[in-house]
Amino acid sequence: MPNLRRQIALAASCVVAAVIAGSISGANEAADASGATTFTGPAYASAACTPTAGGHDLGIGPQQWNASVGLPLTPSGTPLAQRLVIGELNETANPVAVNNLLRQCGLSEVTLLTESWPGAPLTPGGESTLDATVIAAALPPNTTITMAVSPASQSFYGMLVTAASACGFTFSGDPTRVFSTITKSSSYPAGGCIISLSYNAAEFDSVQLQNADFMMDQLEAQGVIVVVAAGDEGSGGCISSAGNSYGSAVGKSVTGVALTSNVATLTSAANGFTAGQQVFITGVTEPFQGLFTITSVTTNTFSFGLTNADIPATTLTSPGAASVNFGGLTPQFLATHPGVVAVGGTQWLSQTTTMSTGLAVAYTAGSTYSNYVWKDNNANPNCANLSTFPTTGGEGTGGGQSALYTMPSYQATAATSSYPGATNFRMTPDVAALAGWPTYAISNYGMSVSAKQTQNTTATVVTSQNSGLIVGETVVVAGVGAPFDGTFTITGTPQTNAFTYTTNAITITTAALTSNIATIATSTPHGLAVGQFVDVVGATNSVFDGTFVVASVPSTTTFTYAKTTGDVVSAASTGRIDMRADWTVTGTVTQSCVASGTPAVCVAAQFPWSPVVGTSAATPLIAVGLANVNAVLSARGMAPIDNAGGTMDVHNIFYDTANSSAMTDVTIGDNDIMSLGGWSALPGFDMTTGMGVPNFNTLANLLIARNTSSSSPSSSGSTTPTPSATPSATSTPTAVPITPVTIAAPILRPTNLGGGVQTVGELTVKPRRVVLDSPAGSTGSSAPDLINRVDRWITPVLPGLPSNYKTTSYIRINGSWMKLGTTTSNRSGNLALPAIRMNKPGTYPIRIDPTKGKTVYLNLVAKKG
Repeated sequence: MPNLRRQIALAASCVVAAVIAGSISGANEAADASGATTFTGPAYASAACTPTAGGHDLGIGPQQWNASVGLPLTPSGTPLAQRLVIGELNETANPVAVNNLLRQCGLSEVTLLTESWPGAPLTPGGESTLDATVIAAALPPNTTITMAVSPASQSFYGMLVTAASACGFTFSGDPTRVFSTITKSSSYPAGGCIISLSYNAAEFDSVQLQNADFMMDQLEAQGVIVVVAAGDEGSGGCISSAGNSYGSAVGKSVTGVALTSNVATLTSAANGFTAGQQVFITGVTEPFQGLFTITSVTTNTFSFGLTNADIPATTLTSPGAASVNFGGLTPQFLATHPGVVAVGGTQWLSQTTTMSTGLAVAYTAGSTYSNYVWKDNNANPNCANLSTFPTTGGEGTGGGQSALYTMPSYQATAATSSYPGATNFRMTPDVAALAGWPTYAISNYGMSVSAKQTQNTTATVVTSQNSGLIVGETVVVAGVGAPFDGTFTITGTPQTNAFTYTTNAITITTAALTSNIATIATSTPHGLAVGQFVDVVGATNSVFDGTFVVASVPSTTTFTYAKTTGDVVSAASTGRIDMRADWTVTGTVTQSCVASGTPAVCVAAQFPWSPVVGTSAATPLIAVGLANVNAVLSARGMAPIDNAGGTMDVHNIFYDTANSSAMTDVTIGDNDIMSLGGWSALPGFDMTTGMGVPNFNTLANLLIARNTSSSSPSSSGSTTPTPSATPSATSTPTAVPITPVTIAAPILRPTNLGGGVQTVGELTVKPRRVVLDSPAGSTGSSAPDLINRVDRWITPVLPGLPSNYKTTSYIRINGSWMKLGTTTSNRSGNLALPAIRMNKPGTYPIRIDPTKGKTVYLNLVAKKG
């Protein structure tokens, strides 16, 4: 699978003053000393919607990022039904967090639908919540949002298949097994479907890329617009802290380490390195990880200076990685595909400022700002190979020229004008939107729940990560079941990943016992499930008291358990039911605040703001902008923008010089991250921000005028302009303590299984994949051993199975089988189990139960060193 990575930073498009003011033309535009177009920073929608921390405004809210691209638009009639589909990997949006922000900022709440690949994790995550929030904040009338969730193992192909299904396409065969063509079903919306994908990987020819090509061809043939993030790693050269390359780096395996007299020597067979090269090392023990300059090499070793106490030669049980030649201009796929709209990023401060202060600058509504290419020195874990990481680092908009796809006709004129003599290959991005400063402030996306327990009126919830919650804080618990769900105030934090609150006790109303089966009725829904352990406490007849396993759940207020004793006639009873710890639970915990009024909003300083940056927000913003234009057009009976290659093709519209007044050209800045290589902004098209930042208000009026042969925009259905302050002199940036949340991968936090064992989705932790070199055992006694180091993530891979072989795996901990997860073998018959980490030595039996077939076993042996 390519180095698939979720771009999770928010991006709103940069824009001219005309957009901020809601006007149609370029009135109030000006230029600063550098020649950049200036505009007035939009005002906050309300005091409640002013993201605040420590007395500083730490970013902008939804009305401001919408205003930056001329949104939302108001159709003059009823538009045709549309569907916006958001592709995700291994996670979905937290609707509580999405609606928290919408309600806080005075916008209408939304319903999120879900379509998923079989077995895809539906864990709430930051990327998904961000994507859904940006789209929901400008959702046009008669439009729905569907989260299309695919497992990371299915790569881009799985995302596109799931998104196509969510749009309403039917397949000629089973797309999880064979390539299948698509046709529109009766559920396909009359106004069309737009897909937003905030994922990318370094472009290289691969089976995964070819599979994605097939699905893109299908979607293009149906005219579906697919909007894709160009990336947050500049134009190439970044390597993540997990060792994944976003450029042309050459990586070699490291199998041994040693350090003598402040000289480190690492074993790497046939490395081909040379003295003087910079090498980035990951996946090895400290102090060998980091960025170094090679001083000498042999065929199978290389050395560099490292001040530290001597370390004897050690063979690594889990190989690390050493990467060189990580400069180079490598754009990100899927953004390089000619059929997508590739979205780059901008910022509202100069790169001189953001490369010195990062994102720690207060936003001031009403001040004068300009559009620049996004690049700052914020520490991005996907650019860990920079010399200043993790103290600072670097990140910026993706962009560049494909090595695989020829230049599409829609781009040829603009591209050859800016880059005469360039090779005839596709360039990215096509357009841009705000991705850097000011940060986008959304609601904290929440945490998944790992376990639940009750004792009388005290509920205890365990989260899959350290929650950071404190006593007195308000949270929303959802999807856990009765009596846990609701809004509560935290009363205790017994562990860093556990908290307590007061809820309703599960009280008994009647109790009966017939043929050794006890039946208990409760006054409120009990939330129990078959197999769960409960304590029956204080029943009127003490024969019912004790600890039992739930045998059946006839209704939400009754359950049964086995009790060997004489029959007891059903009678009224006192007492309560306490739940023992249940580790099979799902659900979410979302930070909230004490709210009042109708609708209920919080004091801004108490709202759980989460500031984020990156091209991920630009992608859904462009997608929802196109949906707004199509709503305006279809309400007038006009043809919508599509991806069908004609005059209304989305690429033809963005590249058409007749629409230049709807595009803000960005001419200052570059996407060279710390001298790794990059491109500079140019007048017109360039490989940093494409054709510029669209103003969808202006674009809608141009298309209406074109279709009606009228120059009057009076009936455009655009929003009523909100006058902004007269542009004033640019204020001096003030450093403030802002810590943006840059999410570099799907937020699928490790789940603690007990006994020092954790499991998590592979995409999050980038574990070592180890293929079993002997068949799994048919019994526990015949199970082969797979050796791994303590505290090292590992993904066991079982070869030689049938393709699409569905299994559920378990690991034995302290005598009990704990579920790891459900996985499916790929087309080659390789089955990757969930990633596992043990923090203490021992032998851990693993059982793999297929849907059909025989159970097999292996032993995971954790050793120190």
